Amino acid sequence: MRSLPVPVALVVFTYLRCAATGDLQLTVGDSTDLSKATVGRVCAQVSNILAAK
Repeated sequence: MRSLPVPVALVVFTYLRCAATGDLQLTVGDSTDLSKATVGRVCAQVSNILAAK
């Protein structure tokens, strides 16, 4: 069963935290209660969006 989508504000916060600290998953996931897989997916998606601009 899938859970609810990640709110946009949390996506932005998660990506900015990854970019600022260089810590892609563990600390960011712990601070936001997101799984490592979700943090990695969020960072990859936002990076791809920004690279396309």
